[in-house]
Amino acid sequence: MRTGAGVRDIEKLNGKPFLLYPSAERGSWLEPWWNDGKLASQLGEDIELSFEDPDLQTVVDRFDVTQVYMGSDGKAFAGRDLRIGQLFVFLLSGQRTAPANDWIIVPGERFGSIPMHAAAEPLRETLGAAQVHRVLADADEGIGSTPGISIFGGQASREVLLRRDWTRICGGTGGYQTCEWHFAGGIPLTTTVEAMERLNGRPFLFIGCCCDVGGIIRFWEGGRMERLLRPGPAVFAVSCEGIQPERLSGDSVTVRSDDPDIRRQKCKVDAIGFR
Repeated sequence: MRTGAGVRDIEKLNGKPFLLYPSAERGSWLEPWWNDGKLASQLGEDIELSFEDPDLQTVVDRFDVTQVYMGSDGKAFAGRDLRIGQLFVFLLSGQRTAPANDWIIVPGERFGSIPMHAAAEPLRETLGAAQVHRVLADADEGIGSTPGISIFGGQASREVLLRRDWTRICGGTGGYQTCEWHFAGGIPLTTTVEAMERLNGRPFLFIGCCCDVGGIIRFWEGGRMERLLRPGPAVFAVSCEGIQPERLSGDSVTVRSDDPDIRRQKCKVDAIGFR
């Protein structure tokens, strides 16, 4: 492994094709995922390399895929002599352990001692390499995989999954009953629509159900939640039991939380992710 080595050279070292992530900002392919090849065990997680590509945006646009991993044996790399321009190896102390008893979410800032949008290596250094691992994460709408960072993996009540565009805690909404994470300011991770209205101080608006963005709360209508959450760092969504009336369905529909048909259903509000 060295700078100047090409994609095909690395495939030979790995014993099989691998995955790379396109970064338009840096004009490079980053975050290699070795697909259980030889380099997964030989290099471990503490290496960063980039294949420089001046035509990266053109290639990604051509194949109509953005922000997901692409295979080194795929069309994006066919007939192109891309080579490693930068290679970093991180040396960790091995003595760090995660701070205890800080499970407070500060929207837009941090999860306990974990900053929002943190990079893998600083986390592995400060929280301990045993608690922080690179993972494949599902991209939105099932279009592929994206780089992710799992913190406290295997600890269902504590796990944090950091992605480029989205963060999830405790395995998602199904794990909130035992989740140790909690919002600063007393915002619940899961509650009823009526309880969220009381916390907000007024009704709120959300997208109609049964679509990719179904139930996502769009506007707090100037209520308390707007000030507590700040613009956009935490996303909440409404879900209801049974089938909603057609007039309340679809991503082009905006629904009021105090609509009589919503009142008649058993609806709840969950924090579905953090940006």
